[in-house]
Amino acid sequence: MKKLMLIAMLFASVSIYAQNGNGKGKGKGKGNGQMRGNGQMMKKTPEERAEKMTNRLKMTLNLSDDQVAKAREINLKTAQSMKEVKEKHKQEMMSDFKKIEDETDARYKEILTAEQFAKYQQMKEQRKQKMKEKMKKMENEMDGDDD
Repeated sequence: MKKLMLIAMLFASVSIYAQNGNGKGKGKGKGNGQMRGNGQMMKKTPEERAEKMTNRLKMTLNLSDDQVAKAREINLKTAQSMKEVKEKHKQEMMSDFKKIEDETDARYKEILTAEQFAKYQQMKEQRKQKMKEKMKKMENEMDGDDD
């Protein structure tokens, strides 16, 4: 029973995060995202990732202007392709989570009375709303962060 609730909570938190979209900002950081002053990870656009990689190659390999231009094109195409793959994977994952949530609900419906199941649905909806509020609050805090 605890596992089912954990799966349901995981699904709720992931689906709410996905619904809120991703933020874009400028800041200092390493890897695929940027760290904000409050420790939140901000995703870079494909253009930002391509520019960063191009600059790194330019400095490290001492590229000519022509090579820089061509490298920028290559890096942008690569970054855009990677984004598409990530989005596809994200959509598939969300679909899988939805299936799990539906299966969980069906299992609960079998063991709960109609009144209990209705209360369970309300609990689940309240949890989703709380997560939405948390995500909105975090998003607002990030928007107000000037670093």
